Amino acid sequence: MNWNHGEINASRKIKNNDGLSVNYEHEPNVILHIVPRSALVGANNIELGRDDELSPIKLNAWNTKPFRDGITGWAPNPDGTESKAYTDLYRDGRVEGVCKIEPFDRGDKELINPDYFQKYIFNSLNKYLRKLREKGVETPIYVSLSLQGIEGMGIGVGGFRGSVDEGQVFSTDPLTPEPVEVTSFESSVEDQLEDLIDEIWRDAGHWGRSV
Repeated sequence: MNWNHGEINASRKIKNNDGLSVNYEHEPNVILHIVPRSALVGANNIELGRDDELSPIKLNAWNTKPFRDGITGWAPNPDGTESKAYTDLYRDGRVEGVCKIEPFDRGDKELINPDYFQKYIFNSLNKYLRKLREKGVETPIYVSLSLQGIEGMGIGVGGFRGSVDEGQVFSTDPLTPEPVEVTSFESSVEDQLEDLIDEIWRDAGHWGRSV
């Protein structure tokens, strides 16, 4: 399975033409991929209406826009030039959520709030999986998370007040941990993503997820 972002986002070209895309190349982003196994074999053709849009990661207010293969929930930047977050729901059951990361400075390093790849992802993933279940999509479902534009950044820990030790910065960019297979809608999302989240922390020079 190829999890290359450019290959599984069929609508990116369409949104680029409309000025809705997040800037992938020059700003840090977190990208959530959700791919039902049934989507890989062409088994789904979900009926989608205006009320089926999904809220973007981290945000509670958004706009809705249909496209050829699905529906997008997106939130614009104040200047309107591009979006700061969007989530696509495809008719085949795939979901892709992209959110711009806003790092903060601590000394000579930029740090990322771990909520971007923990709390915000857990909350959104729960909502997205509920929608897929509501639409009759069945497990197993593959979940992957990507961080890009993070080179030289660290993870903010200790209430975001402490310094980051030398070497405690991301060593991989883009960082795409191994996908997780969700086998039940009843299971805890946080538990199922534990290994994936630990891999992100280790790449940034930590032993594992900070408690």
